[in-house]
Amino acid sequence: MANRRNDVGPGPEGDYGPNPQPPASQTSWPAPSSPVKRRSTVSRIFTHKSSKKPIIESTEDKRGKLGLNLICDRAEPLVEIVFVHGLGGGSRKTWCKDDDPRLYWPKEWLQRDPEFRNARVYSFGYDSEWVTRKDSQLDVHDFGKSLLSALLGDRFIRRGRNIPIVLVAHSMGGLVIKKAFLLSRNDPAYQPLGERFHCMYFLATPHHGAASAELLSFVLRASFSGNRPFVTDLHQDSPTIQQINDEFRHSAFKLAGGIFSFYETKPMSLLGIGERFIVPKSSAITNLPNEQSAPLPDANHREVCKFKTQTDGNFLTIRNAFMITVDKIKEAWHLSHREELRNQKRRLRKFLFISEQLEGGSIDIEEAPAAGSCEWLVQSSSFQQWRDSSSTNALFWLSGRPGVGKTYLTNYVKDHLSELGNDYSSFFFLAADGTLTTLSNCLLSIAYQMACSNTAIREAFLDMQEDDVQIDKENYLSIWKKLFQGTILQTPLLKTHFWIIDALDECKHAANLFQLILKTQHKFPLRVFVSSRPSNELHGQIQGVIPPPQIQFILPEYTRADIRRYVEENAHFTMRQQETKERLVQTLVERSEGLFLWVKLVMKELKQVYSDATLKRVLEDIPTGMDELYSRSLLPLGEATHGRPLTRAILTWTACAVRPLSSSELQCALQIHINDEVFDIDGQVSALCGHLVYVDQHRRVQMVHQTARTFLLKPGNKSAFALDEKECNGEMAMTCLKRLLQDSFKAPQSRKQSLDSSVPFHSPFDAYATKFWYEHINKASSQFDGLHDVIYKFLGSRQGYVLTWIEQIANSGDLSALIRCGTILRTYMKRRANHMPVIKKEGETILSWSTDLIRIVSKFGRNLLRSPSSIYHIIPPLCPHESAPYKQFGRSARGISILGLTSVTWDDCLATIAYHKSTATAVACGTVHFAIGASDKHVRLYNTATCQTYAEFLHGEAIRTLEFNVSGQLLASASGKSVCVWDIADKKLVARFSIPRPCVAITFTYDNQYLMAACHDNQIHTFDIYGGEDGHREEQWFIDTDSEPIYRLPDTAAFSLEHGLLAVVYRAGHIHIWSWDDGYLGCCKKPHAEFEVHPFHASSLCFNPAQEANSLAAAYEGGTILVFDPLDGEGEIKASYKADTDTQVLSCSPCGRTLISGDSVGVIRLFDFESFPDEKLKLLYVIRGQEDNIRSLAFCADSSRFIDIRGQRTNIWEPAALIRNEVSEEMSETASLEIQEATIPEAQDIDMITALCADELLGKYILCGTEGGSVKVFSAATGKLIQTLYQHNDVAVVNVICSSSANIVASADAASRVLVYKLKTKSSGTGFETTAILLDHRMPEPIENLIFHPNTSRILIATTTVDRMCSLTLEGEEPISLTWATRNRGVWLQHPSSTDHLLLITRSAVRVYSWSGLQSQTPAEGVQLLVDQATIPTDFDLRAARGVSGKYVTTEYSAVTGRRRSRIRMLLWELGSIPPATSGKTVIQATVFTDIAMGISSLIGTLGCVVAISANAIIFLDDDGWICSLDCISLDLAKTGVGRRTYKRHLFLPTDWLSTNNELLFACSDRGDVVVAQDGEVAIIRRGLECTREAEFPAVAQA
Repeated sequence: MANRRNDVGPGPEGDYGPNPQPPASQTSWPAPSSPVKRRSTVSRIFTHKSSKKPIIESTEDKRGKLGLNLICDRAEPLVEIVFVHGLGGGSRKTWCKDDDPRLYWPKEWLQRDPEFRNARVYSFGYDSEWVTRKDSQLDVHDFGKSLLSALLGDRFIRRGRNIPIVLVAHSMGGLVIKKAFLLSRNDPAYQPLGERFHCMYFLATPHHGAASAELLSFVLRASFSGNRPFVTDLHQDSPTIQQINDEFRHSAFKLAGGIFSFYETKPMSLLGIGERFIVPKSSAITNLPNEQSAPLPDANHREVCKFKTQTDGNFLTIRNAFMITVDKIKEAWHLSHREELRNQKRRLRKFLFISEQLEGGSIDIEEAPAAGSCEWLVQSSSFQQWRDSSSTNALFWLSGRPGVGKTYLTNYVKDHLSELGNDYSSFFFLAADGTLTTLSNCLLSIAYQMACSNTAIREAFLDMQEDDVQIDKENYLSIWKKLFQGTILQTPLLKTHFWIIDALDECKHAANLFQLILKTQHKFPLRVFVSSRPSNELHGQIQGVIPPPQIQFILPEYTRADIRRYVEENAHFTMRQQETKERLVQTLVERSEGLFLWVKLVMKELKQVYSDATLKRVLEDIPTGMDELYSRSLLPLGEATHGRPLTRAILTWTACAVRPLSSSELQCALQIHINDEVFDIDGQVSALCGHLVYVDQHRRVQMVHQTARTFLLKPGNKSAFALDEKECNGEMAMTCLKRLLQDSFKAPQSRKQSLDSSVPFHSPFDAYATKFWYEHINKASSQFDGLHDVIYKFLGSRQGYVLTWIEQIANSGDLSALIRCGTILRTYMKRRANHMPVIKKEGETILSWSTDLIRIVSKFGRNLLRSPSSIYHIIPPLCPHESAPYKQFGRSARGISILGLTSVTWDDCLATIAYHKSTATAVACGTVHFAIGASDKHVRLYNTATCQTYAEFLHGEAIRTLEFNVSGQLLASASGKSVCVWDIADKKLVARFSIPRPCVAITFTYDNQYLMAACHDNQIHTFDIYGGEDGHREEQWFIDTDSEPIYRLPDTAAFSLEHGLLAVVYRAGHIHIWSWDDGYLGCCKKPHAEFEVHPFHASSLCFNPAQEANSLAAAYEGGTILVFDPLDGEGEIKASYKADTDTQVLSCSPCGRTLISGDSVGVIRLFDFESFPDEKLKLLYVIRGQEDNIRSLAFCADSSRFIDIRGQRTNIWEPAALIRNEVSEEMSETASLEIQEATIPEAQDIDMITALCADELLGKYILCGTEGGSVKVFSAATGKLIQTLYQHNDVAVVNVICSSSANIVASADAASRVLVYKLKTKSSGTGFETTAILLDHRMPEPIENLIFHPNTSRILIATTTVDRMCSLTLEGEEPISLTWATRNRGVWLQHPSSTDHLLLITRSAVRVYSWSGLQSQTPAEGVQLLVDQATIPTDFDLRAARGVSGKYVTTEYSAVTGRRRSRIRMLLWELGSIPPATSGKTVIQATVFTDIAMGISSLIGTLGCVVAISANAIIFLDDDGWICSLDCISLDLAKTGVGRRTYKRHLFLPTDWLSTNNELLFACSDRGDVVVAQDGEVAIIRRGLECTREAEFPAVAQA
């Protein structure tokens, strides 16, 4: 985030007084006393699991713990360093001088050394004590094996894949690591670990033994101290040492980093028997070729590994050697992983919407602070306690007035923590840059920085992106839940991570950040440094917090020394007398009142003085306050005779731009703004506005400080250059739109439709104008002269300027801009309507686009991002006919057209899922999927984006409740007797728990370790998900302060993890609030409930998930909805609403902004859940449907969709009313939003199409079968229904075929009945009438396929195990049947090159049969088809086969889950050459087309299906909903190896066309039109295949 002001902190107007004290309410902030409370079991679980910090040697003694101890963890480890002590040492003792824990250098010093930022450090301890009298059977071999086992058993090392391991050993420890290395080379179980051993550091290791060891053995024997085999191993040239050396000599070259040996240079006393070298140089060196050796001067055997200071020469020798090794490892890693890491960061930027401003988290400081400045802060006891102690509150708040240097101090803290080797992420708010003012962007930036520096977090985010998790970049609460609570804060980091946040007061939701930080537990030590102005609102968030946050005010006495240093260092202008300079310094320090900014601006002016006398006059004239100083700076500008329009324009664009413009952007903007050329923009800025505006090192034009912007825009400012913010934004919006109306923004007008059409940027200003023109409209007055006309010209022109703008937005990868623009335009028109009449045509166009922009995102967003140029030719014709995109651009005579659909407006109902044999009972939404629980004991999962089936789980009992965890990776399903937890990715059961009584509410804890259930036994049951039944705990809740037992059954309940609350309702009772921290809190009462005749208890409860909201909604019988404050002991009522029908269920959006209710007659209402004007729930939207009781409601994770279940239907809704971005603050002008309504069509009015005939009848008609048993005729020209041909007695039709040449139609229904009719054209020339029934036949099994003989004399009817051929011309002829014991789902197909023969294709073979008698023409085993299981897995069944071009045959395979096939793969076979009669064994292999086939399989997924086989091409739908084609010429060229393996993409289908749980029905007509069945209608896409883009199949490795 490269950006910034010269100093810091915006301030309120006039907040520059001489007394920098905190607000009155902040002068004394004691922590309130609180009673001691009994902590509940649930509270202990949350505290234990959520706030537990891993303990690093918290119980270590002076020797240190045995085994492998992690002493320094890293977020991004690239090397593991393991320290191994020697004889008589310890894992801490050996490396710690004088037993001072501060001198434990592998832990304390390396951890803070930036050079070892990527080095994870361990210390290994083993029992090498020799002073004890007990016997020991251990030797060096045992210690080496123990080390190996410990390394392999460590989860970090084990999961570290190929991270190199560096071993550092003292004395005998060197023999231990050599032995461990040798054991790893010889034991297959340890070989992968041994291959990671990179190098070894030996500190005084007796490679050839030590005479002192023999002396020690003698002493031990004499003192009867017991056996010590490991001491014997140290004898000179002992068998152990000889064996180790012999083996090591042959293996040491495997250590890529070599060997480093350091030896002692000073003797020491041993056992009081004189001084000697414990390990002489001759023994401390291996003399191997890859060894480097060096002495450690003035160090005896013990001192080679213990140091007093970090400047010790011996420590630096070892440390620098380590550094060289680590640098080489890092360099090698970056060389091999550079591209991978670059790609990962690119994906992260796209996933998290990271722009250049958000990427770095850094700040540009115009001038570095003077030497010694800012040290007072980091040396303060409060700061050091916060930095170093894990027992203090995570928050440190630096508070100070504007201009006192908060940003300098914050930047200094960042550098200070970095120098200490700490991990940090930073964000600097900046009011002058709109992207740097939102809490959402702050969280996204921090998440990105942490992901870049931490492998676990990065991989988790990339997995989320792979799973198509969508991030709502405008919703900070959603970001916090998905990225932080669900991922980052659950990552077990051992090292403290720091967040550094500057200028929080410039954030739009500043107080909410404090709430998030203080109320959320985390699995790693987190420290948060925040700077801001003093704020009563922020202080209110930390009152009562225990332990209290550290708060540091910046008082004048703290900064005077820093100001003095700055003045002394920067007073470079000439002064003859030293006393003059001293007087200058003293004067500025005294008059500064602690304001750095004031001093800097004064110093800038003083640089122009030319004498001591002038200096004195200037000092006397300079005003004290910032406003007065700014006014003085503007006086010369107002007196200038030239350049005033340019000066004003520069100030306008610098003060009011959404983000700082570059100098080249500003130059282009100014030329349009003042309609004149501008030269040397940098010079003009410096000359005209030098005291208020500057060009930074990145050539961005910025205000010198936020206070300068505040001064210019302050109402009542008398300066000649005072700015009116609304007027400025109106001028800037006009400038942006004028740029977008240039000829370069006209849409491509190519006659040939292409998906490659695109309009590039031509001006540096284009990007700013594209992204922010509507933001300036949001801040402009609706009455600004000419703005309305320019908006209409931009949106309404048929030149397509608006389409080019949409393409550029899509190119940026963030379609939320379209949503925000639509919302702003709608609000702008409502504001304008309050003041002046709106011309009908112009007003209708702008209002239409305000809706259309939002709908384009919801209907086409995914594919618009993948193909931005599709906005020109594909999207407009797919829009409803009453929409502006269709009216202006969708009716081209040469373009795509959609025929047959009756709907002409946008439909809020995105999809409907029908259940014919069960009833939906529960619904829940996760991040990627939503789940429906049903009465048939199944849970079905669907993709949230596509509404397509993802998985199906069998719970075994009727489902009552469903709940996802925060990350959406786990799903809990609850019935009356059990609770199941499912892993979504692996589609498997994780745990199953029995419950004594049915549960009324369930929830996961944030760490995903526990599941909590509130049950009818008045207890919270807590289940350890991974601990089995033994991890089950119970705790009673109470509904009064006396904690009396409860004997009634709760009627309903709701959890709030955000507030740690449970709300419970009993029949004919009030709502009781219970906290797992504080016990019973009180009850929320419905007013006058005691006077009601009917039961008054709440039927549904819903907490607002926003932590700042403190709102609980309750729905009562009779239609009343009340909103309570659950934390208020008396249950204060915040808002209410009264409907005319009983409200059954409630649900709140994850963002906390919207509340929805469903009632007993199928009406859904949407309410504003953020604010409650006049204590009323504000109704936003109403959906009226069938009179079905709504049983459950749930919001999708992005808050833009919700789901209801009613009757046997589930509806997915996406109303525009859910899109409510922050818009203009011009509240007095804003018209109140009208309550919108939608209606659900009656289910019985829609006769769903269940079968579609791919062949046109007489080239004019399309035949369809319906759910109601009808066979219907549609016009192939218009898609309109012509007639119902005949009926199947209300049984769904499953198959329809026709013969155009013979006018014969055949259909099969779900009752296995086949009807065949002869038709003739009606006398009117339109439609048909049936002349004869040729066949009425019923099969014993469900019918899978119908095939006519080419001359329609016979029909083949295929089922699972019985195939029957019936004559259509000879009456009385007996059908011929083939019965199969098992056929493995064989598929019949007309022979591609012989009209008298059929092919029966199974997974492994193809057989030829004759039409005359169904006689087999091939051997019993048939012609073998070699199918690679890697291409077609064994759980895939053959689904269909089709002939292509008389030469090829496609076979389609799918895995079926429940009623839906999960995905499709396709193979191509050259079967046209199979002779009708085949003898002998024949084998056909598809290897010629393997790469093409696998390419198609990767394109065709959940949504994929083969649409049709045209004369020369395969038409298919890919995973993204695109209609594609693969022509036979490409197949032939691919076979010969000449051509590229390519296919063509044509157009995509709207998401609501694909969102259904019914089989997708497509066909390709004879004229090349694509036919799509849509509910009870037929959509015909004309000229859809003419829009093309060539694409290559993904590369696939050959088998």
